[in-house]
Amino acid sequence: MSVYKDMIMLEMESPNEMYSDMMKTIKKSDEKKALKRLIEEYGLGKVYYMFQTNRRAFFQAVLQNWATHKQMMKSKG
Repeated sequence: MSVYKDMIMLEMESPNEMYSDMMKTIKKSDEKKALKRLIEEYGLGKVYYMFQTNRRAFFQAVLQNWATHKQMMKSKG
C-alpha cells in the first residue's frame, strides 16, 4: 500500500471531509474548478495527500491547472 493510502486509512476521513477541507482553503470559483480537474486527473487521495503534506505545492498545482485551462480556452477561440 502506498504512503498516501496509508495516511488516509489511518485518519479514516471520508471523501466528503477531504474534499471540503480542500475547498475551504480556496476562495475563487475558477480555482475550485481547477481543484476538481486535479482530483479527476490524479485522484482524491493523491491530491489530498499533497494538500496535507505540502500546501505550497498544492496551491501551485491548482494555479498551474487553472492557468493551463485558461490558456486552452483562449486558444480555442
